[in-house]
Amino acid sequence: MMGFDVVLILDDNERRRASMSYFLRKLGLHGEILSSLSEFFIPEGRAVAVLVADDSPAFSIEDVFQRLTSRGVWWPIICFSEKTEAASIVRALRVGALNYLIWPFEQETLSSALEHLTVEGALRAKVLNRRADARRRLMSLSPREQEVASKVAEGKSSKEIGQDLGISSRTVEIHRATAIKKIGGTRATDLVTLWFDAVREA
Repeated sequence: MMGFDVVLILDDNERRRASMSYFLRKLGLHGEILSSLSEFFIPEGRAVAVLVADDSPAFSIEDVFQRLTSRGVWWPIICFSEKTEAASIVRALRVGALNYLIWPFEQETLSSALEHLTVEGALRAKVLNRRADARRRLMSLSPREQEVASKVAEGKSSKEIGQDLGISSRTVEIHRATAIKKIGGTRATDLVTLWFDAVREA
């Protein structure tokens, strides 16, 4: 059984979008067709998978992951393309795609890929969603607050951080307190935990 409520299809090729939408209907899945990154949206409270064309001049797999990260979410992604260059496939998988399909493909191929996402995506989603949320919250900090947070995560004292950044230890404490408040924490360990969540590998 598929673990998704909706599958987003991001492709500027109308013919391929129509074919994949048809495949999804046959599989009992709801597909949302998107022709550009500007149409990309976050369905609230839905289990989502994403099909991304990797041969569009208008957007890239990196753009999609950046959009998701900025919203503090992670969804399993399948890339597809009419190209077969190994370099493109390796790049997409390194960025974070969980599968790469060569178009044209049949409904059975898509079904198998989505079933694989259901299993692997569930294993990675918790960690990656936590990482995406941590990065989003850290982005709310000023550059100086981020510098202080990184030093706190290294285990340095206010005096040591002040020496590294050329500011007083009192100023360090002010930046640290402000950063903790911005992320919704109450103590320095909350800031450290969030920092390590943000840099954690899946």
